Amino acid sequence: MQPNESNRRTVLKSPDLLVTGKSNLKKCDLSKDTQRMRQEGGENQRKLKNLNRQFERDILRLENSINSMDVSDKTVATEWITKLKARPPNLNEALARNYILTHLLQLTHLQIFKCKPFCRPPPQNSLSKIKSRIPTICGRTNNIDDLYENIRDNGKFLNKLPLPRDGAFFVIHLLPNI
Repeated sequence: MQPNESNRRTVLKSPDLLVTGKSNLKKCDLSKDTQRMRQEGGENQRKLKNLNRQFERDILRLENSINSMDVSDKTVATEWITKLKARPPNLNEALARNYILTHLLQLTHLQIFKCKPFCRPPPQNSLSKIKSRIPTICGRTNNIDDLYENIRDNGKFLNKLPLPRDGAFFVIHLLPNI
């Protein structure tokens, strides 16, 4: 036995490698799922970046609006702002954060920091759990009631249509050819 042979490892070669010089093993391809996950990850990062940009703009508006509040409301508002400014770990938390901030901005003129859940310092829960506790605000429905009363079919056609959350729909009253 030669001194160099004892240090060498014996590598068994497959018959294909001996004949063709190429291995049967294929290079690791990125599967479609992996590519899709990367695309979704990039899209989520872009959405998160947009949400953060919107948050930075809106948080300044909220900070400016609390200057006119009394001391107790300012204290609670500052604690809520601090809670909202903590960086969210994922997209759902960022969406909840922006929803809460929008809710606060829309209702600051109604002394929102005297109403639940904003009358106390923010709980340690995640923002998505806090979001689920926020009461929804019902808008006026007088115009919709009038619309249903004035339509010939008593709103049967409108009931089949989805109502837009933000925006409007246009109704034309046509008289039938009699």
